[in-house]
Amino acid sequence: MSQHAPIIKFFSKGDGSKVAYAIHGNGPALIVPAWWVSHIDLDWDIDAYRQFFSRLGEFFTVVRYDRPGVGLSDRKRSLFTLEDEVDTLTELVEHLDFATFSLLGVSCAGPPSILYAQAHPERVEHIIFIDSYLNGEELGEPKVQGALCSLIAAHWGLGAKTILDLFDPDMDADTRSTISEIHRRSTTPEMAAALLNLSFSMNATQAANQVTMPTLIMHHSKDRTVPFSAGRKLAVMLPNSQFVSIEGKAHVPWMGDKITEILERIIDFTGNSSSPTNFPIEYNQFKKTGSIWALTFAGKTVHIKNSRGLNDIALLIQQKNKEVYAADLVTGEYSMAQESTVAVSDQAALQQYRGRLNELIEEKSLAAVNADEAQYAALETEEEQLINALKQSVGLGGRARTFDHNAEKARKAVAARVRVTLHKISTVAPELGAHLTTSIKTGKYCCYSPSPDISWLT
Repeated sequence: MSQHAPIIKFFSKGDGSKVAYAIHGNGPALIVPAWWVSHIDLDWDIDAYRQFFSRLGEFFTVVRYDRPGVGLSDRKRSLFTLEDEVDTLTELVEHLDFATFSLLGVSCAGPPSILYAQAHPERVEHIIFIDSYLNGEELGEPKVQGALCSLIAAHWGLGAKTILDLFDPDMDADTRSTISEIHRRSTTPEMAAALLNLSFSMNATQAANQVTMPTLIMHHSKDRTVPFSAGRKLAVMLPNSQFVSIEGKAHVPWMGDKITEILERIIDFTGNSSSPTNFPIEYNQFKKTGSIWALTFAGKTVHIKNSRGLNDIALLIQQKNKEVYAADLVTGEYSMAQESTVAVSDQAALQQYRGRLNELIEEKSLAAVNADEAQYAALETEEEQLINALKQSVGLGGRARTFDHNAEKARKAVAARVRVTLHKISTVAPELGAHLTTSIKTGKYCCYSPSPDISWLT
């Protein structure tokens, strides 16, 4: 099967409703049971989502689907039970007629995956759970769960934003806005609320100890949607499981900064380490493994020995369209970096900024529970302003920005090593070299600004 855009198809459930599914990639089958709200077509427009599943498609034939009530599936739905979720998965498998396959259960897709695997152990080779759980009642206090469902039903726009604050509190405003819009286009507020309530009510605890196929459980350590303890309990209850803690706050695997680690663990766990080669590579990659960088662009991959210039370029790619202070690059400390426009002179001031950010998270949650859309919007604006000011006022590792006489030396050093590295890249990968040369500017402030915009796996 081609690794171009996924093919979208439909099948009929026993009750006559139509369910949409998307299939792409090559290799052993990997079925991804549906999570809360999805849209198999619009979701593909989200860069990180597309990169994640495109990469999986290099190793697996990936099947995603929209559960009844959302996306391209029939929007009418009256039955909201765990058993109905399992029926949809079961009927999809029968329609596809896969002899065996693996399951990738993300978030609320966990309980249906467990019940299916218990009923059909001969068909499931592996299960991978990411930020998932056994019992939805353990995801929060009943009053909080009820308030969140009520908020979504009453204010879909505000509810979608609140959910994304839980999914990834570090998500930038543009991405949050894009995904919120996709959520709103994927279903009605009443359906979204009903499906969230279903997530809280599903319980697969009784079936867990009968699921004996190899299982990998990954959970973000600071997940605010499904607590880390829920992932640990899932691992304890499944007899043949491995548990991996993933550092970070994100809730789903295509958010946050651990996408590559999660993908590598999935591929290693399933033993499917040989990537098919009968289709063109369609992702861009700037990734370091050990002392070697793998660079992929325009379908061609080259490998180059590590250098300071490659690290500089990698950081600029990660900070796409953002200016990075050359003095931060020249230190060789390659973590998040932003240039300052407002100086914050001492650690006490930095602590005040960060303390107010923590307060804003709580105040936004309260505004959301009270359905106060105006207050939520005001707090969100303050949060964005504060985040931008904080980013602009610190150097690498959160240090207060310093301006000294070495700035000009840093500018020259970075410009020289980037220039040398671009020449080296151009000799082995001319298209990539040309792209980077036209997209990177160096100076006191350095920046990677591709036109047209492209995305990278890093």
